[in-house]
Amino acid sequence: MTDFGKFVRARRKVLKLTQTELARRLGVDDAYVSAIERGVRTPGDVVFIDQLGRALALDIDGRLELEEVAESSKRLLRLSDPLPLYKYRVIAALVGDQALTEADMETIAKVHAAIVQIRNATASTASIDSGGAM
Repeated sequence: MTDFGKFVRARRKVLKLTQTELARRLGVDDAYVSAIERGVRTPGDVVFIDQLGRALALDIDGRLELEEVAESSKRLLRLSDPLPLYKYRVIAALVGDQALTEADMETIAKVHAAIVQIRNATASTASIDSGGAM
């Protein structure tokens, strides 16, 4: 389930609405509402997100939060699980940066490889220090 799906479900339950009732307010099928809540679908249409905010009786701050979780729940890559927000922001920045060159991407890959190497070396040292396997 995505943060967007969790948000929609939680708000719907606060309003004591069924999926069918919310679907009626939106003019969509209840299966679509179910898919949103399960994280199978994340609508990207700004008009629909606004309509959903009204259907969920959200104030302006609630609507802004709805837009943010909708954006962060979009799948930039086909992954088995949604990304945590901090990882999403990094991936979204990389995907959205049209000026990134192949050399830039190679540098980013090298930095990541160095982080992994340091992490593995630290884990090995901790294992040896605690009497674990060598």
